[in-house]
Amino acid sequence: MTSRPLIEENQVCSAAFQGRIACFDILRGTSTWTRDIPSYSGIAADEQYLYVSDDKGTVHALDKKNGASVWKNDTLAGRWPSGPQFLGSNIAVIDVDGYLHVFDNEDGHYLGRMATDGSAATAQPYLDADQMIWQSKEGNVYAVVPR
Repeated sequence: MTSRPLIEENQVCSAAFQGRIACFDILRGTSTWTRDIPSYSGIAADEQYLYVSDDKGTVHALDKKNGASVWKNDTLAGRWPSGPQFLGSNIAVIDVDGYLHVFDNEDGHYLGRMATDGSAATAQPYLDADQMIWQSKEGNVYAVVPR
């Protein structure tokens, strides 16, 4: 496991580097679904989708019920994005150069980016109310809200 598991209702999901995204039924302990998507950065989920950045830099949205691919965006290929986090209703990641990138959560189209201090996030960004919070490798702490 490369990040904290995501626990929602009767399902727990997790990501593993050079491995899979997997979801399990909490009560039965049985696999609900798995996908061969290696990740080192964590996952996020809303009511319908589970979001993950893979080890090549592609951001994916998967159907939470069965793991089917809803959309994927490879705009950040080779930029080693952080685990995804919500910025308002959209999905955002931090790349290796410290840029915050935002994607539409419904269809994955690229919405834009914001520069920071030029260094990657130390971990998957945290969500607190409407703020996406992370610390950079340079030691700066960012709290970004949608506008």
